[in-house]
Amino acid sequence: MDRDAEKLFALVKDTEPQSDLLLRVNLAVDRAERRRVLSRAAGFAVVSLLAAAVSVTAWRELQTELAQTGFVQFVSLLVSDLGLAATYWKEFSMSILESIPVFGIAAILGSVFALLGSLRLMARDLSRLPHRSPKPIKI
Repeated sequence: MDRDAEKLFALVKDTEPQSDLLLRVNLAVDRAERRRVLSRAAGFAVVSLLAAAVSVTAWRELQTELAQTGFVQFVSLLVSDLGLAATYWKEFSMSILESIPVFGIAAILGSVFALLGSLRLMARDLSRLPHRSPKPIKI
């Protein structure tokens, strides 16, 4: 059994790696890294598109809620007659607080933050994209 191992190690010592092995390994690693970065960037692009679509829908919902709750009328009353608002400031502030469209504001803020975050991550991944290496020259 020791002789078989010695023969095997003798064969291994005699073999030399190919001259372009390092170049081919580096190219394979670059291709794999490029594929990984592009797939992540594509995922973030899809998330960005979905967040943009949700932002548009959330903006429309916010406009509808603003019209239904009368928030705009309270704000216009505050601007037009500041004395009345100052006189009855407790009741006026409670009326404004009750009419704030919390769901619409939360939806628009969440979708905008998701959009900006996914765009930031997509830009970060694309900036890390390895440059294309030249094809190996076969000798």
